Amino acid sequence: MKVGEVEQRTGLSRHSLRFYERRGVIASPERGDNNYRDYDESVIAELEFIQKAQPLGFGLAEIATILSHMRDSSINCLDGMALVDAKLADVDQRMRELHLVRQMLTSTRAELQISAEAHGLTVPAQSPRNP
Repeated sequence: MKVGEVEQRTGLSRHSLRFYERRGVIASPERGDNNYRDYDESVIAELEFIQKAQPLGFGLAEIATILSHMRDSSINCLDGMALVDAKLADVDQRMRELHLVRQMLTSTRAELQISAEAHGLTVPAQSPRNP
């Protein structure tokens, strides 16, 4: 399939496709007699995987590794579990770091509120948030 169809079906631009090719995340497609890229149907599923994995915190190198294993069926359940465990550890670490940032921001806001009130300023109500 031509690049236009891939763009239409995935919502990704041709620049994104070429970027993923250059980075080795997706395989470079065959070229027709006219030298146009001719993408295999399987690239759609790979691009959809990329679009889902990136917002979840997977880097392109991780995604490329996973897709490579999926293409050649070289990943077994234990290897898959190891990849998931590593990502879970990353997520847990980021959550701990974000919790510390939240504590610092909460403390700073409280100090600023005390200072503002001491200077006779009207402090707006804090917007509701999830704990």
